[in-house]
Amino acid sequence: MATYLNLSNELLRELNEVVLTSATFSSAIGIQAHVKDSINRAYLDIVNEEPQWPFWLLRLVVQLILCMVIPTSKQLQEPGTIY
Repeated sequence: MATYLNLSNELLRELNEVVLTSATFSSAIGIQAHVKDSINRAYLDIVNEEPQWPFWLLRLVVQLILCMVIPTSKQLQEPGTIY
């Protein structure tokens, strides 16, 4: 599976730059930081372009189910309330 670190390192290798490790990833500067930002921007562009993809829908359904299953403290005190 491609991780954020793996994608960054793949692009850095194509540019013939020093790759990042998990220890140096958060403190990247220069071209390494630019690569990280570019990959993040590309990911967000993809997400914002097509919000109807099934894997985004599944996440929304799970969140809705969790909201319905876990009652709030007020609903526990008043048993006749409806969501």
